[in-house]
Amino acid sequence: MMTNEAVSSPLVESDARPSSTRQAIGLALLLGVSYMFNAMDRQVFPALLGSIRTDYGLTLPEAGFVSTVFTVNVAIFAALSGWFMAKFGRRYVLLGGLVCYSMFTLLTPLATGFVSLTVLRALTGVGEALQVGAVFACMGAYFGARRGAAMGAMQTFFGLGAFLGPVLGTRLESWTNSWSVSFYAFGIAGIAMAIVAAIVIPLEFTDAGPKPSLVRDVEKPAGSIWTRNLILSSVSFGLVGFSFFSYSALYASYAHTVLAFSVVTRVCTALVPCLESLAVGLATR
Repeated sequence: MMTNEAVSSPLVESDARPSSTRQAIGLALLLGVSYMFNAMDRQVFPALLGSIRTDYGLTLPEAGFVSTVFTVNVAIFAALSGWFMAKFGRRYVLLGGLVCYSMFTLLTPLATGFVSLTVLRALTGVGEALQVGAVFACMGAYFGARRGAAMGAMQTFFGLGAFLGPVLGTRLESWTNSWSVSFYAFGIAGIAMAIVAAIVIPLEFTDAGPKPSLVRDVEKPAGSIWTRNLILSSVSFGLVGFSFFSYSALYASYAHTVLAFSVVTRVCTALVPCLESLAVGLATR
């Protein structure tokens, strides 16, 4: 039954916290940087799609499919991320997601054709979905009443990553005359980031908050999660994703082949939505 009010557990902030506000902010920044790599890996592929398409002899429909196929697994594993976090904990899902998409980004240049390239790009979506779910779950549970500002800060990092990924990727291609270098560099950096996060970020930060049994009355029947607000938000977010990836996936190729823009110019025009994401993150903090 659809209702107008969402049913959720009370927000209780964890008692186990870093020793200072400065340390908590530092841990949040580290988590944000790890999330930034998600956007960098996601946006560098469309920026280099012209060179990739030439090397693999892809048609325009094939190029568009390879560029956005990761979103299929994002949709599937985003829905499953809650189960993974309940089963393995937010910490392991966060780190596992980061290692997963970084590893498949690293392996992308080793693809031998359209099929293997599609598989590798699709598998990056698994890691991206799991990491995104874990990042926002960690921030929401840890910061409690200030979760809106914390999540806005994370969106700022996503905007930064979406901006830096294409810029650094095209620069590396220009310097080395190879698109593969960007994927090797981003993949290795992401795995290194996961190692640092595993060492520095404590379990008390990633898995903050009480156990579900402590905040939910088991004798009270749970209401439906399918509220009007949730459905409307899901539909609107889906439409935004459709329009965003339709633009970002192939506009750089269009600017190069039809408008004859230089690499720098076509990347700058494709970065407009990324700057919007950055502005939204700053505005919601």
